[in-house]
Amino acid sequence: MLIGEVARSTGLKASAIRFYEKKGIVDRAERNAEGFRVYREEDADLLRFVRRLRALNIPLEDVRDVVRLRSDGVAPCRPMREALAREVSRLDREIRDLERVRERLKDLQIAADRTKDDWPDHCICSLVDSDSPDLGYGSAVGITLQYFDGCPNWEVTARRLAELGVPVALQRIETLEEAVQHGFRGSPTVLVNGADPFLDPDAPIGLGCRIYRGPAGPSGAPSVEELRDVIDAAGEESSTKPTARSFR
Repeated sequence: MLIGEVARSTGLKASAIRFYEKKGIVDRAERNAEGFRVYREEDADLLRFVRRLRALNIPLEDVRDVVRLRSDGVAPCRPMREALAREVSRLDREIRDLERVRERLKDLQIAADRTKDDWPDHCICSLVDSDSPDLGYGSAVGITLQYFDGCPNWEVTARRLAELGVPVALQRIETLEEAVQHGFRGSPTVLVNGADPFLDPDAPIGLGCRIYRGPAGPSGAPSVEELRDVIDAAGEESSTKPTARSFR
């Protein structure tokens, strides 16, 4: 099959197929004598599999790993389960964030209905402005501290976050299944807007004590300065987005 035929067969655009080849998600197609890409039926099957994974919002890095194992004849079940668990966890966090934004918008909508349109001091705009000073440090950033009881360093991390004056949601990980579901790579784990800014992709998922390697050397918890840096960075990123995230 030529690229147009395989595009119709798989439901992908030809540009998407070329993109997946460029990114190493699938092998580059062989060329015929005229220089056109030529695909086999098994190539089309693999592209359909990629399309289904991407339809589930599985990140390209995970898709690449799963496809590589599958192409090598190795069962990709474990990385597939981990990728699905991470995506479910990410969506759960986004849903909670959206629900909080929705509740805030509803509150403002009710207040707006009770407020005269007397600009600039007595209108809905003044209500929004008056709320800004109360948001506080890191208000556009959601912090979750994941831990399990077998490692006490999470308490150190909680105190350091308290020094920064930021609200923190605690999440206890109790079983290996929960660790896999949340992509938990040891206690303590700090999630900033749902992402792990200290992530070591080579660290195993499981119920272990986490090691942080900062400028001062290995430690069981990130320093106050390291926490402040990642919170500030996340706050700057959130400020460029149309809707800022809030704390749990």
